[in-house]
Amino acid sequence: MKPEEMLFCNLMQISLHPDRQNTILQESPEQITKALPQLVELARLHNMLPALCDVLYRLDVPLTADAAECFSHKIPAICYQCYDMLAFSKKVIAFLDGLSITFFVLKGVTLLPAYPKLEYRQYGDVDIFIPDAKEYELAMQSLLAAGFVPRKDYVDHHIELTYTIENTTYLLELHNKIIATQSDRNFQKQLECIFQNVTPAYDTFSEAGIRYPMLSPTTNALYLLLHMLQHFLSAGFGIKLLYDWVAYLERYASDISFEELQNNINRLGLSGFCNAITRLCLKHLGLSLAKSDLLLTKPLDDTFLSSFMDDILSAGEFGKTDTARLLIMQKGGRFSQYFHEFHRQMKNRFPKAHKIIPLWPFLWLITGFCFVWNNHFLRKTKTSTLLATTKKRQKLLQHLHLFQTRDN
Repeated sequence: MKPEEMLFCNLMQISLHPDRQNTILQESPEQITKALPQLVELARLHNMLPALCDVLYRLDVPLTADAAECFSHKIPAICYQCYDMLAFSKKVIAFLDGLSITFFVLKGVTLLPAYPKLEYRQYGDVDIFIPDAKEYELAMQSLLAAGFVPRKDYVDHHIELTYTIENTTYLLELHNKIIATQSDRNFQKQLECIFQNVTPAYDTFSEAGIRYPMLSPTTNALYLLLHMLQHFLSAGFGIKLLYDWVAYLERYASDISFEELQNNINRLGLSGFCNAITRLCLKHLGLSLAKSDLLLTKPLDDTFLSSFMDDILSAGEFGKTDTARLLIMQKGGRFSQYFHEFHRQMKNRFPKAHKIIPLWPFLWLITGFCFVWNNHFLRKTKTSTLLATTKKRQKLLQHLHLFQTRDN
């Protein structure tokens, strides 16, 4: 990690645990001022500007003119968006409540009570999970009739719906699965078992007057880990999701059954991933959790942990800082695995047509053309560069033993 990245992590740790600032921070306010351009850029890339701004003011760090201007322009807009999304969340929840169906709010408003200040946790869409297929279809058709508009997205676990109010467009993700389908069959089987009979746990965010259904604290903690996994297996994720993990575990420690959580993590073959994530949070964000040992397995090599943290810091919020960070192969690097991933992308792009096997050659051709076209004209990167980056990130997986259970 670069010095400014280490300092950024320390400042994020202070935003979570302000009572520890004297033991965490070694730099003087003047030294922090010198690193402000890099710190502000990191906060911008990771969507953590409010947390950085708040900590700098608390530490009486002299701001440069550029940093002060950035904060004065960005922070009010971020705060407004936060309150605006709360209003949209309230509207969506009230609408779905009227349908008398079982649904769960994911992330968003459910995480705000765990954050030191609600403005710290920005979110740009509302995520709703509806496990029952008939109720999912009812909700989707009702939302379309109410003015929501579908948007094309090549994933199999949710549909994106937009809604415009007075020239402002909002995004709703309606999930029929908790995360995208993965290639490991045992993982998928266990995932369905865990989430098929979940019942809503209700909570209230009094600051906005919102009562919402959510996953139980134990299951919600598992979902946060799965959310990190899904982004890691595509373009990656940034420090905000580590921040989520720390804030949520600390806030709901007394409500989480860590024995059940670890059991489900083991069933899914994610103990290596959870171990690495939790160790990074202990080291860089000061995770303070009496039962954290239950989430840890074997010690991990410092070189690997450093490489993993570098991948997180270089990713930005969701891997959007580098157009070559498109995917990461789950197993190996042979042609067969690349073709398997390519076939999976084809199925996502053509959810109905792919069921007609004679069409596969034509669908492969179209998918391949779109892949190369998007790389060249949209991502502005070479396909060879993308594959090289994929191979580099894939080395991280070798230490995570992804989807490997004790029975494997």
